[in-house]
This record gives sequence, C-alpha cells and structure tokens, in this order.
Amino acid sequence: MAFWDDDLLISVEEVDNQHRDLCNMASELLSSFAEGKTDDKIEPALIYFENYIKEHFDAEEKILEKVNFPYYEQHKEEHDKFKLQIQKFREILEREEITENFVKEFNLKIVDWLIFHVREMDGLVAKFIKEENKDSL
Repeated sequence: MAFWDDDLLISVEEVDNQHRDLCNMASELLSSFAEGKTDDKIEPALIYFENYIKEHFDAEEKILEKVNFPYYEQHKEEHDKFKLQIQKFREILEREEITENFVKEFNLKIVDWLIFHVREMDGLVAKFIKEENKDSL
C-alpha cells in the first residue's frame, strides 16, 4: 500500500527523507487499519506519526524562512491545519473503534493531502529554491 514515488522528490535531501518516512508511516497506518489491528497497537503509531509530522513541519518551516520563501505564511497555515487534522483523528481513535468511514476519511484527509502537499506546495518550494540558486541547504 506504499504510495511514495520519486516524483515527490523536491531535491532537499533532509526534507525528501522525511517525506519518504511520512509516506511510509501513513501507508503502514492504513495497512494496520485494513488488517484490523487493535487500537492499542495503532494509537502509538498514530501518536508517533503526529509527533514526526510536527518535527518535519518545524524543519521545513526553518528552511522556508532561511530561503525567504515568499509564501511562507500560507505554507505554514496549511501545516497548522494538517496538524489539527491529525490531532482530530487521534482523538477520534481514543473514543471510538476504527470504522470503514474512519479509514476512508484518514485516506482522504491525511494520505491524499500529504501527497498533494508534497507534490504541489513543496514542489513550489523546490522550484523557488532552484530558481533562486539557494544551494546552501
């Protein structure tokens, strides 16, 4: 169920490695849902994913600031919305069993968003860095 593809690379090694890790983690979570693993096995993985997201966004935002990315605020706002979405899924999981709807929503709001964000929004960052010759990363 892995959805990483090298067309998601943005040519910033640290960020590319983190994106690959995030895609793999999201894929593993979806597999766990599909296999019917118990909530006590999934919840720690979701918490780890949530914490890793925060670390990744912090690192990425530092890079955006370093290169003076002109759409920094909009990019950060998208990160903040995503962090809230992950938190909501964790809170739902704390109260309820995993349902088919939960899995569909996770796939739509987490996996699809992540792929779109990396490909489109982070792709703009990569293009900016390349055009501005900000090779010091």
